[in-house]
Amino acid sequence: MTQINSPTKEDIDKLSSFIELDHKVWTHYSEFLYEQQFSRIKNYLWLSVTIITFLAAIFANYLQPGLQLTLSVSQKFAVLFWSIAGIASSLSVILGIISLSSIWNKDIPQDPYRGGTQYIARFERYGINSQEHYEDLKNLDAFYVQSMESYVIQIEQRTSFLRHMNLLLIISVIFLILSFSVLFINQIGGN
Repeated sequence: MTQINSPTKEDIDKLSSFIELDHKVWTHYSEFLYEQQFSRIKNYLWLSVTIITFLAAIFANYLQPGLQLTLSVSQKFAVLFWSIAGIASSLSVILGIISLSSIWNKDIPQDPYRGGTQYIARFERYGINSQEHYEDLKNLDAFYVQSMESYVIQIEQRTSFLRHMNLLLIISVIFLILSFSVLFINQIGGN
């Protein structure tokens, strides 16, 4: 029979310091990066909807009246630019809604204190240098690591969504400006 050595005070202290560091990193992921991404996605959604609203105003004021008549070459370019801007903004809205929902990732990061409550509750039952206390600390550390890994996966996935939304918004703004400029120049030239 093998005998398990009791953990030393240094082992317990080292593991306790790991858990404190785990908590700081977990807090950084859960409260800063994760929430900051949600805020950016909401801002991109707001910008996308604003662009779509502006595109609707361009359509109502400039494009719709010209649809009954034959379009000039410049107006055809304006309609093309307007369409590209609308598609890019609409795709950005779709990506934003998907990234805010849990459709694409069902693994919600778990709060270590919720998952590890059974170990925390046992801390008071066992002596500070007991094998049980040491095992409970190791299990709590494992909960932190698992939760942080879930956050990292979701943060990386949302980062990809944010990059795509950003690119779509840049495309949308460029083509919105082109469309509006062509229509404005056409309006000035026609009067």
